[in-house]
Amino acid sequence: MFRLTLASVMIFLMVGLCAAATADKTTPSDVYNELIKAARDIELIKKHLTRGRAAPAPTAKYIKIDVKPRHVWQKTYIILLKINLLRKLHGLPTNSVSSLEPVVELDPVLNYEQARRIQTELALLKFRLGITSDAAPPAADGEKKATGPGRKTPSDVFNLLHNMSLQLDSLIGENSELNHSFAQTMRILDDINSIILALNIKDETIPPAKKPSAVAADSFEAALKVLDEIHRLQRQTGIGIVDFHSLAEGEITGSDVLTITSMILAELQTLKAAVGLKDVLTSSAKVYTNKTQAEISQILGWAYRRLQRIDTLK
Repeated sequence: MFRLTLASVMIFLMVGLCAAATADKTTPSDVYNELIKAARDIELIKKHLTRGRAAPAPTAKYIKIDVKPRHVWQKTYIILLKINLLRKLHGLPTNSVSSLEPVVELDPVLNYEQARRIQTELALLKFRLGITSDAAPPAADGEKKATGPGRKTPSDVFNLLHNMSLQLDSLIGENSELNHSFAQTMRILDDINSIILALNIKDETIPPAKKPSAVAADSFEAALKVLDEIHRLQRQTGIGIVDFHSLAEGEITGSDVLTITSMILAELQTLKAAVGLKDVLTSSAKVYTNKTQAEISQILGWAYRRLQRIDTLK
């Protein structure tokens, strides 16, 4: 009996070590492959809901930025949030999308986990919508699996997620980006408030005046100012920064505003981790309606003022 028990323990440990090794070897290519499956399911859902008559979603401009795993994770959060909103639109119950424990450097395997969660949520949505068919496998349309270390980069994964996000927007509604962006700005304020409280800083700032004529470009400019303040604090603590100013090239859309506000949240996690707030998760996004760029730019302006109150994280 003892020998059998010992053997069982050894097998359990070996399985655990194999799983750990697999996790250690997870690459952006692995994440990309899982998301390709999810992207096909989104296409299948779109055809089902529109009876194949849906107009193509806008083509996203390729984001040529060396994003980090934390930025990819934030994009997966947005996808899960939009799946939830699609469920609500069709009278299905929703669940709160979980936040992640703040860290300075995010383990890439967490993005693989998120990709699998997205697949699961889409499978459940297909089930509730009565979709019994499966998306075509890669071989059916000539796509090749992205195998090999370094084949895909976090930027490739990020851009795939961005396109998936636009596809979901086409099913949720034309005002979804404004409402999503506003929800992210409120989460930004919550995170900044947590940092200010942790540093015992007295904050008497007030929101700037609302600009009724504000457009997406105004919100984007306000978001970049917030990122500049975050970068100032990241440099003080030796956290590597990612410059998102190149996103301002070309016409700024509502999708760009949603992207940049999401990236602010990703960057704030590093500041929270730096001041020891590893157990303070970002609040869940609330559902808002009829929001405008004037409201989004105003809240971002307030976030900028509040970050200016922080001289140092030390």
